[in-house]
Amino acid sequence: MGNCTLFVSALKAADLDETLGTTTKYTAFVPSDEAFRSLPPDDLLELMRPDSKDKLIALIKAHLAKAELDRSTLKTRGAYSAETGQRFAVTFVNDRMVVERSKVAGQPTACTNGLIYVMDSVLAPPSQDVLAVMRAHGCGEFAKLVEQSDFKSMLGKDWQFTFFAPTDDAIKKLPAGTIERLMTKDGSSALWTFVKSHVYFGRLYTAGMEDGKSIKTTAGPERPVKSDDVKSGEGTFEWPDGR
Repeated sequence: MGNCTLFVSALKAADLDETLGTTTKYTAFVPSDEAFRSLPPDDLLELMRPDSKDKLIALIKAHLAKAELDRSTLKTRGAYSAETGQRFAVTFVNDRMVVERSKVAGQPTACTNGLIYVMDSVLAPPSQDVLAVMRAHGCGEFAKLVEQSDFKSMLGKDWQFTFFAPTDDAIKKLPAGTIERLMTKDGSSALWTFVKSHVYFGRLYTAGMEDGKSIKTTAGPERPVKSDDVKSGEGTFEWPDGR
């Protein structure tokens, strides 16, 4: 792995290099050296400290799957199960593979006991729940609606959701009194439907979507979505009507 020397160093520091040297089949999603260098310098130094070994092991195992997963298999499954127990989404854009938001370079390299894919960024487990992320990105009013609705109880289960969260500015554009009615006891059913109409069951990424493609929300009806940059695998989705 010529341009992945930092990952190899991390493997050795975590004492995982011998694990990958066995006959057990693995698929490694390896960040390039450039990907590691794009991390904040303090974060990289912290990971390599002896007293951070558990964090380093968890980071490396997030990039490993105990199975030989070729492109065809990953395309069919749409995800891989990492050694940490997490599932990471795999999508394809113009035949280019994307893991979460990390773009994979070229074809995998075959080894005696598996495959190696080289990626342009380091995978990291989420550090905040969806409600905290909403609040941090200007969607605090919608987060309050989710908390008020029965949907909040579903967030503690082992399910994956994609939220198309209206911004606070979008919420303000609703007819006067709408949110107040939704927050009352009599409006609980309408609130449930309103929240569900902004939720997709499963994980969706810009990289795996086609512009104008319709998705089925948990409320039932299909809605078309647009992306400002589908081809690059980046961007933000929005409903055509802005809600």
